[in-house]
Amino acid sequence: MSDAQTAVDALESLGLTPYEARCFVALSQLSHGTAREVARVADVPRSRVYETMERLGERGLVEIQHAEPLIYRSASVETAVSILSTPSVFS
Repeated sequence: MSDAQTAVDALESLGLTPYEARCFVALSQLSHGTAREVARVADVPRSRVYETMERLGERGLVEIQHAEPLIYRSASVETAVSILSTPSVFS
């Protein structure tokens, strides 16, 4: 099993959907990128990357730079684990 797949599995166990986990791991590998770049690395349809990144942004895992095209930056893995490990008032 690859390191990326191990990370995806760990993020899914913390509550992310498969697309959210794959996009977050891909973006972490890129440090920042467009939907096209994330889709290529994550092997997720680009049309699904936009909504997935919005959800990750709402959770504080991704910063969205409103440029043309949109540019995404991931939170650190440590920050992501901290956010996902903290019980949510919305759960």
